[in-house]
Amino acid sequence: PPPGAPPSPPPPPAASAPAPADGKQQQQQQQRGVGAPVPRPAADPRTVKAFTDVSAAVIERKQGLAMALGLPKGTPLSAERYADLEAVMSLPKGKRLLLRALPKLLPEDFDSALTGLAALMVHMVCSALESPEHEAADAMLARSWAGWVSAMAPAPEAMATGDVSNVLCRLERILSALTASHEADILAALLSHPLGLECVQALVMRGEAERGAVAGAAAGLAGQVEAAAAEAAAAEAAGQAVPAEAADAVAAARARVEAWNATVAQWSATTERMAAIVDSAQAV
Repeated sequence: PPPGAPPSPPPPPAASAPAPADGKQQQQQQQRGVGAPVPRPAADPRTVKAFTDVSAAVIERKQGLAMALGLPKGTPLSAERYADLEAVMSLPKGKRLLLRALPKLLPEDFDSALTGLAALMVHMVCSALESPEHEAADAMLARSWAGWVSAMAPAPEAMATGDVSNVLCRLERILSALTASHEADILAALLSHPLGLECVQALVMRGEAERGAVAGAAAGLAGQVEAAAAEAAAAEAAGQAVPAEAADAVAAARARVEAWNATVAQWSATTERMAAIVDSAQAV
């Protein structure tokens, strides 16, 4: 302060945090309602019903969209089953429609759409007419299909049960649809087309990555099964009772290993069959 001015008052002391309450104080505070958890209000039955109705309506609309696109239930391998989908793809605006519609489908119908586009891949990557509009629509749909295949996620039920072969099994059905619905010379031509090659590469590369992951998981689980079986055999040899639950768990794990290995073998067989078809066409 300047000379002659009164001294400035000292700053106020900093506020200190309140001391933690002891057990008795906490009990008194809880009795008064201080610090007690706030109960969550019960859900309004009308709100629950409204959400349920909206969810059912959304599912119904998604199913109607799948029907409008001509998507059969399941994963049939015949291209004839997708005649309506082929008609949608006949025009550029139909392919643009598919780009917007397919991500909105239910998971099982989306899988059916991926399978159908594989069965009709020659129509997906190459329109009957040549124009900048047709070529742009071909490229958008084909590259989107390749991206969807590359990013395929396990089904929710497979994630809940720990089924690591779910994606590989679905990819194998798509590859089977591709090979079963095209003649050898058409398959060879697809691999010579830039968009066809991009789609097939995306499918095979993702499948090979899944094949390695499933084979590794099967080998790891098989080792655990053999170790558990050896422990059970040793316990029985020592006169100890083996719980039925343990024996059932070993049997279930062994069955899972066999199923995973079967899926790996099926994928390998399908890729080998496609390679043989293409080789025979190129040799002619």
